[in-house]
Amino acid sequence: MIWIFAVDELWRIGYAGEMLFAIPDDLRRFKEITWGHVLLMGRKTYDALPVRPLKGRKSIVLSRNIHFSPDGVDVARSKEDALSMIEQKYAGEKIFCIGGGEVARMFLPETNAAHITHVQGVFTPYDTQLPDLTEKGFMLKEWSDLHVYETYRYRYAYYERNRL
Repeated sequence: MIWIFAVDELWRIGYAGEMLFAIPDDLRRFKEITWGHVLLMGRKTYDALPVRPLKGRKSIVLSRNIHFSPDGVDVARSKEDALSMIEQKYAGEKIFCIGGGEVARMFLPETNAAHITHVQGVFTPYDTQLPDLTEKGFMLKEWSDLHVYETYRYRYAYYERNRL
């Protein structure tokens, strides 16, 4: 599994169901990286998408609500249900965890890599934060040049789980 997120300096990602920042080049990069693959997300993340489901990708949405069953997505009722679905229906495919924070933390043990956009600064208010991957056994493998969009300064990073 692969995480793909934009974070601030404290690994904060969102507030009130919205991302902390929307950077057009980063959103294009997200689309390019995830195109043709499987997205794993929670129901709140699914509800926050501008278009549901996202075109060109398959979606697994975690929801405990038995009445939640939107067209065009696979609904998992638990982590075990999602893992079983991935193993049976999506074996061999790239799975991208796109949020939210609770789902990302839940699937951290299954995560082997991460595409992280690091936005300089500390953003408030926030209510969703990820763990710093370097404190969870991941190594920084790639670090881009600095990019600037309006007031945002950011770099793209790629992490892999350290296999000792």
